[in-house]
Amino acid sequence: MRPTLCEAFRARPYEEFGAVENCVLATECERGRLHVNPDFGILEILDGAGRPAPPGQPGRMVCTGLANRTQPLIRYEIGDMGAWSTEPCPCGRSHLPVLEQIVGRLEDVIIGRDGRATVRFHGLFINLPNVLEGQVIQEELDRIRVRVVPRAELSAAEVETIRRRLADERLGPMHVEVEAVPHIERTERGKFRAVINRLPREVIERALRGENSAS
Repeated sequence: MRPTLCEAFRARPYEEFGAVENCVLATECERGRLHVNPDFGILEILDGAGRPAPPGQPGRMVCTGLANRTQPLIRYEIGDMGAWSTEPCPCGRSHLPVLEQIVGRLEDVIIGRDGRATVRFHGLFINLPNVLEGQVIQEELDRIRVRVVPRAELSAAEVETIRRRLADERLGPMHVEVEAVPHIERTERGKFRAVINRLPREVIERALRGENSAS
């Protein structure tokens, strides 16, 4: 959405991450990195075993708010996943921790068998003008279904591009099924769910811990 916003308003948009519970706040600096504001809330990123996740590894975001004196939340799990940056930000604000990425809701994260997790599929359909809408669904640990609304019949090359971008470039070896559909259903609130994970929560957490035998 950034190029569209820049073109429409002729100004650079800056990202902000927060929660309705007001227990975490991260804002983007001029170098494009997302900094956590520790005076607003303390953010921990934990792995599947509840240990601090190392930089670069996605984990559960647990927050302790410092701004709400009426109902303080201590080590509150907001349901999002994120990862700390593996390198400092060139802007020089070393006192503000840097987030490498906000992965998304645990239920909306796709997990590879080796524990790789991602919700960032915005590049999956780039330069595929035949694709109007797309939805990624994980039904098993090694099986992904991609539902696509095409303008015309999908070609074998388009199907292979989607498969390669998903498995080879993002999640590792897994079966990817690409299905052409006339439309993608909205939720009762009219929302479009681009990513759906149908795995049981315990399977997701075992995969994040690298327990590859789980299925």
